[in-house]
Amino acid sequence: MIVVEGVDNSGKSTLIKALQVVFPERPVQGSEGPPKYKGEMDERVARYIMQPANTIYDRHPCVSQPIYGTMRSHLDPILSAFHLLRRRDKGHGATSGQS
Repeated sequence: MIVVEGVDNSGKSTLIKALQVVFPERPVQGSEGPPKYKGEMDERVARYIMQPANTIYDRHPCVSQPIYGTMRSHLDPILSAFHLLRRRDKGHGATSGQS
């Protein structure tokens, strides 16, 4: 898994394009922006957990939410997603991709 994180206009998309040249077999998950409703971050994490382990992410809720959630009080924390990560690590979730 590669997570590209940064403020707006910091070059995340440019870096991801360069990574795709080096790792063309890796799928890319684009940024979905700020949450649109309460609980959406948990839904995103649950979806992302099911993606191949070698995915390149343009931001990831498990990284972005703790950083930006403190600055935007209307965002809800990721509450239930971490148990999903533990399930995946124990072999109950997504299939492992090649890194």
